[in-house]
Amino acid sequence: MNLTNTYNNLKFLFDFSKKLGFFSKNIVIVGPNGSGKTIFANAIKNKFAPDNTIIISAQRILRIPNFNAIPNPENTLSQLRNVQSQDKTAKSEQSISALNNEFTVILQHLIAENTKNEHEFVKKYESASEKERPNLNPPKSSLKRAIKIWRELIPHRVLDIKDGIRLVVKNQNMEYEPIRLSEGEKDILYVTAQVLQAPEKSFIIIDEPEMHLHKAILIKLWDKLEEERKDCKFIYLTHDLDFAVSKIDAKKIWMKSFIYPETFQIEEIPSNEIPEKLLLEILGSRKPILFCEGENNSLDRKIFEILFPKYTIIPSGSFINVINFTKAFNKLESFTQNKAYGIIDRDFRLEEEMENLANHNVFTLEYAEIENLLFIEDLLMEFAKKTCISNPEEAIENIKEKIIASLIEEKELHITRYIISKINKYFSHTFIEKSKNKEELKYKFREFISKVDVDELYKNIEGVIDKALKDRDYSQIIKIFKNKGKLIAIANTELRIKDFQDRIINFISSSERPKEILYSNLPQKLVESYEELLNFNN
Repeated sequence: MNLTNTYNNLKFLFDFSKKLGFFSKNIVIVGPNGSGKTIFANAIKNKFAPDNTIIISAQRILRIPNFNAIPNPENTLSQLRNVQSQDKTAKSEQSISALNNEFTVILQHLIAENTKNEHEFVKKYESASEKERPNLNPPKSSLKRAIKIWRELIPHRVLDIKDGIRLVVKNQNMEYEPIRLSEGEKDILYVTAQVLQAPEKSFIIIDEPEMHLHKAILIKLWDKLEEERKDCKFIYLTHDLDFAVSKIDAKKIWMKSFIYPETFQIEEIPSNEIPEKLLLEILGSRKPILFCEGENNSLDRKIFEILFPKYTIIPSGSFINVINFTKAFNKLESFTQNKAYGIIDRDFRLEEEMENLANHNVFTLEYAEIENLLFIEDLLMEFAKKTCISNPEEAIENIKEKIIASLIEEKELHITRYIISKINKYFSHTFIEKSKNKEELKYKFREFISKVDVDELYKNIEGVIDKALKDRDYSQIIKIFKNKGKLIAIANTELRIKDFQDRIINFISSSERPKEILYSNLPQKLVESYEELLNFNN
């Protein structure tokens, strides 16, 4: 039995050391609530370096006491090491007691060590010769270093030590007790004192380093503390993605899940085409991902969140990002069980290109822009009936006629917009940015220009538009119309409202029939994949 326990313990140590890069770098661990990050921190402490690890708990009681006297520094150091070694999860009476006394003990030794250093310096100065004295400099105690860091981060206030044992804060002509500091200002002192007084070459595990701290200070503080304690390894357990990304040289770990008591699923966050912050964000999702065009507040996101509530919708800006992010995410099969899909506007893509994209789970709308979906005739009719206008049929016919007339009037503008979009797409797919010298750059640019035949593009796009206009085919016209501002203005006028887009989005959200209409006009492979998910969950 002892051999089995020893083997299991060694296996645990080796597996985790390997996944954590054998602690060759500082480490940032990111994961959802309930993934076991705090228990993981205790496992590292207890198994790897029980005497050389401190955990800065997310549970912090930031009470700053006044000291009337300071005990012997040997006693305060012993008390400090004792409190640093204790469990502080606030899940037992002992841990709650440790939390209550922690800041007092930390500050007590900070001041005791400073007093000892100053006393020793005075003795050394008194015993030195007149010639030696000018070259003597007082040692930089942990207290003096902590005050220096605090002042650099909070420049409008001065933290100082008075009478050798009392911390005070000075602001202009005022002096007051540090208990009046904000939680963030106290926290800077707390974590700084903890880090500066950690044992040499120790692991410093910080649970929620962002606690109480403003974004502007958070990154600066931990950069400074890492610089002060280069002998130590910092292990951060965080929810803050901006902070995680800021640790450029640290090893990034994703804490996927935890099964009690010590089964952790962790993976190194891979180098990927997806920006690191976005990758961290979507790894936290337990749902499939749908990348779409647009930004966070875009219509794309609003519509797809209504139609696909079981997916995590990620607006990704351009169609190029949608394509690249979808492909990149789906390469992470060993890293995540979730699938990713992408959806982009058509922009006169050829069938062959759309089929190739679909093979990579990137699907193409039949519509020039997402707004055009709102002008599908059946959807407009359902909405018009709800707006309480007297003759919805007439209103819809007027909308259709005005859109057709507008396309006739703006045909040249539409063709130009499509050609520009096409050229931008071509340009995005070239390798000009990978050129190694001027000659190669010039060659690739000439090659790019040779592939762009504006006359041919104009002819093809004009042919599609002319046919739709000749047939007065509204269903086709609404797919190729490329002026969303004009569409919305026409709808507002004919339906006698001022907020067509907001109202029709609310209508889609609150009714099943409009959703059915939109599903039937979306790429069917995407809809089928979503239905499979719903059936599986049911």
